[in-house]
Amino acid sequence: MNESLRRLTWRLGRALYLRARGEGPNVMTANGELALLQRVVEGAPDGSAPVLMDVGANVGDWTLAAAAYAVRHPALRVWAFEPIPEIARTLAARTAAAVGAGHVHLVSSALSDAPGTLSMRVSPGGASSLGDHAHMADWPVTEVRVDTLDAFCEREGIGAVAMVKCDAEGFDLNVMQGAGRMLQEGRIEVFQFEYNHLWLEQRALLRDVFGLVAGLPYHIGKVTPDGIDLCDAWHAELERFFECNYALVRADVQARVGVRAGGIGAGNVWRSA
Repeated sequence: MNESLRRLTWRLGRALYLRARGEGPNVMTANGELALLQRVVEGAPDGSAPVLMDVGANVGDWTLAAAAYAVRHPALRVWAFEPIPEIARTLAARTAAAVGAGHVHLVSSALSDAPGTLSMRVSPGGASSLGDHAHMADWPVTEVRVDTLDAFCEREGIGAVAMVKCDAEGFDLNVMQGAGRMLQEGRIEVFQFEYNHLWLEQRALLRDVFGLVAGLPYHIGKVTPDGIDLCDAWHAELERFFECNYALVRADVQARVGVRAGGIGAGNVWRSA
């Protein structure tokens, strides 16, 4: 096979592979994130007070989308975690002028697996991280306050969370570990988290997430535009580090948030491939 044909074959094969896996641009307007948020909130009983959490809120795109549902749920609360002061100021300005502004609570800390203070690499584009990533080596560093989701919920008297959206630039497993008690007690309905190549540099795997919730009332699935493709078990094929979102979904809410037991990407598909 000549070089040009080989390159063409590789590109075509990769395109088909990505399409079969449901991979695509990780943009919340197209990747299923907003659809999942809608199903979570609109499925909440009328008169309820759904609690939503945006971990790694940045300038607040997801926060604003969540706050808009206060029109239907007047008791809805959105907690937005953003530790970088300059970004937090933009977040505050945007939320102040948004629908549901009174329902948004800004938190000037990051979340992890233990409370304290950590060094955060600050990106000019806003994708800051507590992780140790090679491409961030020259970025400026700032010290930020770090909390755990367990401790935060206990302090604030939050008994149940409808949805956590976590975009921690490779630090997502640490955030989940810091929510261990809330997960063990089944007090979070849906925990969405971003998964990408930054996990590899943190020496974290999807396998670790399966281990974290083993024996708990949660299943893991990949967020897609058509719903959540259930992964019935961990398989090495899942560890591809393509940027996408996964979700922990409590067993009793799977039907109403769009979990698809036979979707492409499910664990049984990989084992039979």
